[in-house]
Amino acid sequence: MKSSRWFVIGLVLVLGIVLLRPVPALSQNRGWERFYEENLDHFVQFGLENGVNLAWAHRFQETNFLRYGLDLRLQDGTRDNKWVMPDTTTWQNESTDQFNVRLHVDYLKPVYPYEAVRLYIGAGPLFGLTWSNDEISEPVDPNLGLPNEKRTLEYQSWEMGARALVGGEYALNSRLSFFAEVSFDVTHIWSKTEQNRDDLRYDTGTDSYSMEHSVYTVENKDWDIDMSNVMIGVTFRYGEAP
Repeated sequence: MKSSRWFVIGLVLVLGIVLLRPVPALSQNRGWERFYEENLDHFVQFGLENGVNLAWAHRFQETNFLRYGLDLRLQDGTRDNKWVMPDTTTWQNESTDQFNVRLHVDYLKPVYPYEAVRLYIGAGPLFGLTWSNDEISEPVDPNLGLPNEKRTLEYQSWEMGARALVGGEYALNSRLSFFAEVSFDVTHIWSKTEQNRDDLRYDTGTDSYSMEHSVYTVENKDWDIDMSNVMIGVTFRYGEAP
């Protein structure tokens, strides 16, 4: 908890210092033509961050940009578990599907924007939606003539919050560059979890087995702080001819 507190304090100090620091005038830089062109008012980005990030941005001041981003994460998988005991062998099948999408708008302010290596900071709102479905199936004795035991867990959530970020960029030329970025996200999450169960039950009165169905639903509201977002990618700048 202490390390998280010092990280937040340090990030706030960096943002404050850079925002108050004036950007040097274009005429004061030498050799800037190779890494900066005044007419390149837009850029597109492709990044990787536990998924795929796509972004488009436009310049609204000499060096500052407003970026619109889409983060997409997909997961789909199955797994068979097998337990071998001295007298029995049991197995379990598990399948997982997950979909997560985030939309964010970032105000980006570069430091030393006319150099090949430059830092930038940013901040802005974000919105997200998550859906996942986990299903576990376990076989029962085929002599009972009953379906498999099954547990299905469905999760839905949407979130709204803000992020602050620090990034670094290396420009090969005025149009193409590589970047790495770390973000600090604070979001409020509304979630709903529903569990459906089909469990094998034994009735001592009738000396028989049957499948019992049950449903459990849980709704939550929570705050989430995430400092583990690290993204790397490539940026391409473009614009109209001067």
